[in-house]
Amino acid sequence: MIAAAMTARRAGAGRSGGMIRWHPELVVFAGLLVAANLHLLGVPTAEALVFQGDRVVAGEFWRLLTHPFVHVSFYHLALDGGAFFLCCMTLRQPCLGKRLTAIVICSLGGLGGAYLFGSATTAYGFCGLSGAAHGVLALSTLEMISDEDRINRITGCVCLAILIGKCVYELITGVPFMGGLHFGNIGVPLLGSHLGGAVAGMMIYGLWNRGRCSVWRKGA
Repeated sequence: MIAAAMTARRAGAGRSGGMIRWHPELVVFAGLLVAANLHLLGVPTAEALVFQGDRVVAGEFWRLLTHPFVHVSFYHLALDGGAFFLCCMTLRQPCLGKRLTAIVICSLGGLGGAYLFGSATTAYGFCGLSGAAHGVLALSTLEMISDEDRINRITGCVCLAILIGKCVYELITGVPFMGGLHFGNIGVPLLGSHLGGAVAGMMIYGLWNRGRCSVWRKGA
């Protein structure tokens, strides 16, 4: 996933002014990740932050926003956190409010996908940034597809096709893509969250550009 994003941005670096961009909200996200994962050092913080449907129904609505930052191991944190930060830095959207809204919606899309396609959500709860990362990457590839440069558009189309293919493969097989290469604890993967996040990212782009339909007008 990250390799696809890096390839896409490298192709467009000359015209767009850089492959990645530093966004100030990432400092806040880093702080939230540290605070939400103190349980990995023995501080009991995670239980109150992960998504659990019955607790949300009981009024603990903050879990809808805090669950993406909680992870089950340092490896899980590095894997999800690294992907999420890199994907966020590929976004071209200059408006802070739109970026933040997109990230929240992608996170909720990942949660929706996990609930729709994974019964384990009820049993184990849900946490992690992978759904949000997939959504932000889908949004980023669509930004690239709308570029004026033909090579960028083609590269963006290829990256988006790979991303969607990966999500569908995981959902059909129930196996994480290249899951055999993981060498650390990632908990119980709820793979529907990846597709849910990606769909949310595409929907956000459609809302941002509903008046222009720029992706389909420019084509490849």
